[in-house]
Amino acid sequence: MQSAQSFCCGLWPRHKSAWGERRRYAPALAALVMAVIILLFTGQAGAAVCEIVVVQSSEIRPFQEALEGFEETSGCSIKEVMAVQPGIPDLSSIVRRLRPDAVLALGLDAVIRLQQIRDIPVFFTMAANLPENIRAGDNVSGVSMIVEPERQIEALKLVLPNIRRAGVIFNVARSRNFIDRLIQAGRRHHVEIIATPAKSPQDVLHLLSELKGRADAIMMLPDLTLITQETVNAMLLFSFNHSIPLVSFSEKFAGMGALAAITIIPRDIGRQTGEMAREYFRDRIAYKNRRSYARKNEIFINWTVARKLGIGIRDELLKKSMKVE
Repeated sequence: MQSAQSFCCGLWPRHKSAWGERRRYAPALAALVMAVIILLFTGQAGAAVCEIVVVQSSEIRPFQEALEGFEETSGCSIKEVMAVQPGIPDLSSIVRRLRPDAVLALGLDAVIRLQQIRDIPVFFTMAANLPENIRAGDNVSGVSMIVEPERQIEALKLVLPNIRRAGVIFNVARSRNFIDRLIQAGRRHHVEIIATPAKSPQDVLHLLSELKGRADAIMMLPDLTLITQETVNAMLLFSFNHSIPLVSFSEKFAGMGALAAITIIPRDIGRQTGEMAREYFRDRIAYKNRRSYARKNEIFINWTVARKLGIGIRDELLKKSMKVE
């Protein structure tokens, strides 16, 4: 194969007369030489910078939207997509054999099943409240499916402008950092966060009664160690019996009787995670692993519940929320 040097030299005439006749083409020839050198040393323009294996907890639409968002911003190509299956116990070994540049884990189950991987970058999204041993991994980065605390308080104030105290039941082992930041954000917006720790779903049932008379509203966190069908029903019943608004994290619960839901946007947290991956592959040495909260949110309002609680829906909220009956 002809070397870059000999190829470039062959573009230039050897005789002075020829040079004199063709010197007006020098700028164009120089530009052509530079383009050839760039192609020789960098390969085809626009090629993906990395290959990703995707592991998802289940095959549901929000995960697909998050994956599409990741593809939009990461600059990576998807090598393979696999779902967590009960009959595949050693998923980490399968992923290693595929030799990806990194792994994208969609959902908490996927993250947990990949916790044995320490030698490949793991980017997670659509997961919340990661166990401590996973959070401590120096190869793990990603975006939680919990909306950033500041944005949560801003959304809460948009739904309930006069709120002064919000009650939150949380798992200390999983949500301590988030609660600390939520308390700080609350102070900036003059909302006191009454944080009540719990260790199990059974704790939630009796802790709700302690919030009666102390909280103007209850905030529900997406913590699978505390959220069960029983605890959700208990929160909805408590809200109904005591006329205390319940603000959840899921449109589904707003449809079941919560006043509102402050939710993530799956496609955007996919994009946010993709930006992390792109930053990592741009400069692996300088990159610092991090875990972020979702930067954007949507608001769903149950108008039927709002009317029963005597809560007016302001024009500003109408423009920024979606209606749930």
